[in-house]
Amino acid sequence: MNQAVKKQKYENQGTDKMLEYTISGSYYNSKKETIDFGPLKGTIPFCEIEVGDMHVRGRYAAKWIKEAVDSNGEKLYPERLEKVRQCFIDDVKETTGTLSFVGKNIKELSNDEIQDLATSKDLREIPLPNGGFSNRDVLIRAYAAYSKKILKEEIKYQEETFNFAKLPPLILTGEGRTETVRTFSNEEILDLEGKQGKPTEYGKRDDPKSRFTIEELKEIADGKNHEYAEDVDFDTLYKALFPST
Repeated sequence: MNQAVKKQKYENQGTDKMLEYTISGSYYNSKKETIDFGPLKGTIPFCEIEVGDMHVRGRYAAKWIKEAVDSNGEKLYPERLEKVRQCFIDDVKETTGTLSFVGKNIKELSNDEIQDLATSKDLREIPLPNGGFSNRDVLIRAYAAYSKKILKEEIKYQEETFNFAKLPPLILTGEGRTETVRTFSNEEILDLEGKQGKPTEYGKRDDPKSRFTIEELKEIADGKNHEYAEDVDFDTLYKALFPST
């Protein structure tokens, strides 16, 4: 594939602080073949670089690959993206832009706006785009995460009596976080991202095992360079990856 790519189109207007990332790497197509991509550029809300790197890999890379076009408006990577295999951070620099979620009701955000909110406020509890959650589930978890970290109010959305419609609107601002987050190791990042697998039904206890499929466990194992037999069963692999649960 021709890797001479045109700079990806993105908004660079406004006065909000942003980070411009340049990434490259590879992804798996529907045939499990490896397709190289990059360099691609995109912007995210301003945050600590280490945190931004994590969010770019989990929340933005796949989107940027899918949306990349050449000078004629043709897709640079028409091969269907099943999973990002590798994402390298080639460059990061400060820029300006407009935060997509500012002035909007958190209960009405689009998926892209939710991902920007998650990055800007470092709300890691907000599911990744490919986490398997419905739009409503994502909005509920975004509301709960924002309330807990920013407003210091806990929303018990797992209870049977929970009613999303009764929660008041939350109009979002672009103010930065009031606390500095610590840097996470690669294994902690894999755990944080991996544990967002499948949604828990409302009114039921959160069973850690229910968050994964066997395929997702294998992906986590691959990310940790943990060896396993191809025909490994779910419980064996789960206990190997999460021995303390």
